[in-house]
Amino acid sequence: MMTDTNLALDGIHSPAWRVALLGRFREDTRAMRVWSRQAPDSSRFPSVFVACSNGMHDLEGVVIGGRRDPDDAEEWDFSGTFVLYDEHGAILDVNGWLATDWDTVIHLAAEEK
Repeated sequence: MMTDTNLALDGIHSPAWRVALLGRFREDTRAMRVWSRQAPDSSRFPSVFVACSNGMHDLEGVVIGGRRDPDDAEEWDFSGTFVLYDEHGAILDVNGWLATDWDTVIHLAAEEK
């Protein structure tokens, strides 16, 4: 979870958490480069937030890259490897097939509504 004291500690289900994470993402040039190379439309902000676990490690963040779903190019393929930007500014390659527990939230940035 984010360590900011003004944020609710509900992770991906907290609108404030998602907005804060997108704010950090926008300021991170490394993450923006990944997004610009792998996003279906890099003029839009990332909108898929994921919480996943393999029973040993829990991850939460926004998806900024990875393989696209072969049936729907607008969707990420979570059965493969995807790239997650987390609340600590880490850019993580996540092996989706190892996850035993999933949760996702779609969140459109205010600039896109």
